[in-house]
Amino acid sequence: MVPDEIRRLYQGEIGLLEMVAVRVSEQLAEMCSKTGYGFAPRPNLIKSLESTAAKLESGRFARWTELDDL
Repeated sequence: MVPDEIRRLYQGEIGLLEMVAVRVSEQLAEMCSKTGYGFAPRPNLIKSLESTAAKLESGRFARWTELDDL
């Protein structure tokens, strides 16, 4: 079960995270195509709500603002 505060913060950021994930994936694919490198994007470009909550609840990160890998 994910605490309401974490759920609210995550849902408030998800739109931006999705936009960034798509843009970065597109740019990496284009760069790799031009340079001859292979590119295989991750199936889940954004960290899940449950994984994010686990990082906060376990104490790995003390605050939402410390998260660095959404």
